[in-house]
Amino acid sequence: MLSLDSIKYKYHYLPKARYVLFLALVNGNSYSFTKDLFVKGSLFVGALNSYDNRFSSTFGGSTITNDGLIVVNGKNVTTDLMTVSWSGFPITNNGKMYFDGLNSSSSRFTLDSSISLTNTGLMSFGQNVSSNFTNIVHLTSGSVINIGTICLKNVKAFLEISIAGDGCITIG
Repeated sequence: MLSLDSIKYKYHYLPKARYVLFLALVNGNSYSFTKDLFVKGSLFVGALNSYDNRFSSTFGGSTITNDGLIVVNGKNVTTDLMTVSWSGFPITNNGKMYFDGLNSSSSRFTLDSSISLTNTGLMSFGQNVSSNFTNIVHLTSGSVINIGTICLKNVKAFLEISIAGDGCITIG
């Protein structure tokens, strides 16, 4: 359940977000999720008007479960600093997750679950152009199971554990 007091506009965190139908957080530069996150609709986190031209999204709660659509978009950041770091106990994606960033040497996407990362849907990590300054994707966990599709477009990936499952990883 998402209640009015769930959203702290000044500090950009969602302490009570449980089931998100549609939520767009677009005008800040830092978004932190501090409790369980269950998405059954759409969640958009981005830096459309990033005040200091930086962008970060962190998750330090207990569980991430996506049964809908999550978009994390840092393409409008004009400096080198973009960080997406989500670490939950289990991270489960049954829907679609898109992580897009700026063509930068300092951009990072990290999904680090201490128990498991399970993908039965689509997880896409990318930037719009290929260059030497490529976003870096870190997928680490106690275990990674991919039954769906993981897309890596113009990014460098560090898969720091073996991946189980009969899903696919596309590189382009």
